[in-house]
Amino acid sequence: LAAIVTALPGCFMIIIVGGLLKWVPQAFFPGFYSFASGAIFACALFLLLPEGLHMLGAGQDEVTGTWTWGVAIMLGWLLGIGIHVSAELVFKTSHSNSDAVLAWPEKNQ
Repeated sequence: LAAIVTALPGCFMIIIVGGLLKWVPQAFFPGFYSFASGAIFACALFLLLPEGLHMLGAGQDEVTGTWTWGVAIMLGWLLGIGIHVSAELVFKTSHSNSDAVLAWPEKNQ
């Protein structure tokens, strides 16, 4: 019973947001997806990873270890993106999307 009561607010929010999304222009969806993936990524780094890396933060308080590891890993990920984008700009390469399946079904026909 406690698990059901705990899950109900999340289920209600999914129903409410799902109902409201039909009035949102589709141009906003890529931003929503980016925000959602960033939120999941940040939760994984700032909540789960520090627990696994607890032994590596010996000698520091928990807050310092958590933000240090989380920020370092996120900056490393962003550095990889920066290198990729700058290499595309320098070497003038582009990816062909002719074989890619688009996110919107009506554009796949």
